[in-house]
Amino acid sequence: MGHPVAAIIVATLLVGNLAALLQGKAMRLMTYSSIAHSGFLLLAALAAPWASVDAFRIYGLVYLIMNFAAFGLIQQLHQHTGTDRISQWKGWGQQLPYPAILLLVVMIALVGLPPTAGFIAKLITLSAVFDVYSHTESVWMAWAGGIGLFSTVVALFYYLKIPYFLFFKKNEIFATNHSRISYREVLVSVLTLLLLIGFFRSDLMLEALNRLF
Repeated sequence: MGHPVAAIIVATLLVGNLAALLQGKAMRLMTYSSIAHSGFLLLAALAAPWASVDAFRIYGLVYLIMNFAAFGLIQQLHQHTGTDRISQWKGWGQQLPYPAILLLVVMIALVGLPPTAGFIAKLITLSAVFDVYSHTESVWMAWAGGIGLFSTVVALFYYLKIPYFLFFKKNEIFATNHSRISYREVLVSVLTLLLLIGFFRSDLMLEALNRLF
């Protein structure tokens, strides 16, 4: 593994995660965290020749599902609250429990924790990186994998900040218009369900990938 590629991976992981950590608005947080996820995609792509499972396709598919679900839910909360500033979402988990719970599941998936497909995707990617290191003993790959693990810990703080404000901070003043269930709510419900199915039945996810690609 070449030094320039390793440097790009480390830079995207560090810059994306540290920048996301400093954000107070959900949309900006998601934008910067996308940089970090691109670093994981690069890791998965570089590990592909040595990996027994195609980590790049798996991570790419799961990330698309997580990203669409997250942006859809954030837009929905923005519509109800009038802001995407996370500190202004205090207590809205009680007022809007369904989208808030869905967003909690999606945030857990984006961190890469069980019981979601995000955990499977990161586990496969980091396992593939370990396989590369065992074949090549590349110090740079070891560094990239280590930074990947570190970035997952950092992501825990900024992703779970959103459900923390939704569920554990109190807000006595609410002003929202409850509307009928929209197509967006149905879509993000399906996407969130897929993230859970992808954990408990990862074999189905792999089979679907093999058939599609």
